[in-house]
This record gives sequence, C-alpha cells and structure tokens, in this order.
Amino acid sequence: MTKGKHQIAIGFDGRREQFNSLNNQASNGQFTFSGGSTTGYSGDNLADLEMGHLSSWDQSNALSDYIRQTVIGFYVQDSWRATSHLTVNAGFAGSRIFPWQTSNAAAISSIWPITSPAFTALSTRLLRPVWCSATIRAMPTAAPSRTSICWTVLKARPRVGSTGRGKQTISAAFGLLHDANELFYPERWTTNAPYASSITLTNPAIAAPFSNPWNGYTSPTGVAGDPFPGIAIFPSLGTYVTIPPNVHATYMMQWSFSYSRQIAKNWLATANYIGNRTNHILGASDINMPTPSPTATSAAANEQARRPLTLINATQGAYYGSVLQTDDGATAHYNALLLRVEHRLSNHVSLLTNYTWSHCISDYDFNGELSSDASYYQNPLNRDAERSDCNFDRRQVFNTSMVAVTGAFLMASSTESPRVGR
Repeated sequence: MTKGKHQIAIGFDGRREQFNSLNNQASNGQFTFSGGSTTGYSGDNLADLEMGHLSSWDQSNALSDYIRQTVIGFYVQDSWRATSHLTVNAGFAGSRIFPWQTSNAAAISSIWPITSPAFTALSTRLLRPVWCSATIRAMPTAAPSRTSICWTVLKARPRVGSTGRGKQTISAAFGLLHDANELFYPERWTTNAPYASSITLTNPAIAAPFSNPWNGYTSPTGVAGDPFPGIAIFPSLGTYVTIPPNVHATYMMQWSFSYSRQIAKNWLATANYIGNRTNHILGASDINMPTPSPTATSAAANEQARRPLTLINATQGAYYGSVLQTDDGATAHYNALLLRVEHRLSNHVSLLTNYTWSHCISDYDFNGELSSDASYYQNPLNRDAERSDCNFDRRQVFNTSMVAVTGAFLMASSTESPRVGR
C-alpha cells in the first residue's frame, strides 16, 4: 500500500510443520577403534581393528519419531522517503511458536523416571515430564500420551535502515531475527530407555571382541548377553538425551554500516562494516560426566563410580551412563569489513571485486541435533572455557568476476533489439 511518501507492506506467516522418521542406524551398532588395546605398541588404531578390540560400542533398538509444531507470525514494514536524499525502512515482526508435540508415546521416555521410589526425587529433577505451563506439575502416576517442549517466544523483530542518494550513499541498519527451531533437533530422544534403550560400552574387555561385543554384559535385571532387540527395558549404563522445559528460541541481532562513493565514471567503491550476535545457541552438556579423580590411572578408570548419579545413589546410578542435556546459553559474535569495487558496464566490460576481513567467535557451533555422540562441553560447569574461533571461521575471503561483451554479440544485440521492441 502506497500513501504519500510511505510504502507499507503487511504480511502473514502460518506453518504446520511435521517431522516423521524411522531410523535403523543405531540398531546396526556403532563402533570405534582408537588404539586403546595396543597402547604397549604405540596405540595403533589399525592393529586394534585387525584384532577386533573395540574402544567403544553403541547400539539401540530402531528409532521412530513423529513431531508436530505450529508457527504463526506477521510483519509490518514501511519504506518512508523522508527527503529526496534520505529513505528510512522500518519494520516490526512478531510470531507465536507453539510447543513441539509428539503422538509417539515411546518418546515420553526421554523425560520419564526409570527407577524405584528410592530414586524418585533424583529422577524427577533429571528426566521430569514437561508441559507448557508456568509451573511443572507433580509427577503423575502414568506416562501421558503426549508431551511437548516449550519455547520462549521472541515477540518482536524490529528492523531499521536508511539510505541516501547522489554520488555517495551512507546507510545503516539493525535487525533482530529469529525462527522456529528445527524439528530434527530432538530426534535422538527416542534412543532413551525404555523405548530404544541405547547402551554405550567404553573400552569393553578383550573377552568382548568385535565379533561378540556383548559377551560378558549383564543388565541390572540379570539379563546376560545381547540385550537387543528389546530384552533390556532399562539397561545398565543407559545413554540419555534430555531437553529442559522452556528452552529459549535462538535469535540473532544484526547491524551494519555502509559507505559508497562514485570515484570515477562508472566506478563505484563501497566499504561495509557488518556485525551480528547470536544468542541462545543450543549447546549440550553431559550432566552425568565423571568427576575428576587424582587416583584414576586413566580417563576410563572407575569411570562409572565417579559419575554424579552414581555418587548420589550407587544402585540406581548404575542405570545411567552419559546424560546429554540441552544448554541454551551459548553465544556467538561475528564482525567483518567488506570492501567492494564495481566497474559497471563501460566499453563492454563489467568488473566486480570483493574482499572480506572477518572474525567469528562462539561458545558452541550448533550441531543440528542433540545426540549422545555429538560434541559437548569438556567441562559442564564452565561453558566459557569453550569460547574460541567458530569452526567455520574464515578470516579473509577474496573473489572477483569480470564480464566482457564481444563486438559480435553487440552487433547481434543491436540488430535483434528493434525486432524485440516491435
């Protein structure tokens, strides 16, 4: 809608998203050979493989996930020509991101207690059921048929920018942007017991070779040997992923300042400063990571005995191995200087050259999903220790392109153009 010096745009966004997955990757088993069995021979990975000595073995039942989400949003934007040399663009957007929902009752296990009453208080804090309400309700007596993860809604996304005219242009802009989190992110919660019962064995005994990795394994209920498919409901050393309620949606603040000037006929030079900050990047922390021990001879020595849940309750703690939990406190910063030289069509030649000098720093690089084998903080109590260059940090980028129009093409173009005009 155009009215006077204003050009106003209004838009609406409505989405009903779904994610349907059946995954047999984990049921085939995942393994690592890292030279742990041949340390006396300088730790050769290939030697461990040829001897069938595993350093880790992970397996679960088949996984299926069925997640739904509704997103409703709107925006209003105004392009205001304040003067003949100043244009201001301002906008506002808001959205309501409804909670994830799953009709797969087995996925409830990702937040359901697995223990006897002796462990109820701990399991309530660790794997509690969640609803989208201000208060987490008391532990019910039966698992609900539906569950959801509540996202904090970012209600506003202001955007402001300005431009000028003539031989030089100065522009500045700021934007606050966000979107709904991808539905693939919690895909691994179906690895949790009692649904898929993902089990990870670290440095299994030599008596448990690659040909029979479950040799010697006994679940807390006394089931010996291979626990799959579905023999062990709540296995020992179970691997879990869990997402706390009211996880914040990731959002980004962007800002820029640009100066462009015509430096000669058909030549344009531009200098841009670009910056952004990303908040609530979804990181991960092992909240059941073994505590350090001065008496441990290696990282794997008495590992299970040093886990926090085992220290609280040795009997029930035996059911838990790694417990990966979402952490939404990670941030990232990006700052860049972009220099551009553009030679517009002159004497049949067009040239565009860009040079970017930038730096990206983050606490965590988003992995796309929360999984037991994803990277997580080395120290779950110190996220700041992870702060370093982003994995995709590229300090300098240079590119140039040139287009030359030949005389033959010009002749053909001039001959054909009147025909097109008619």
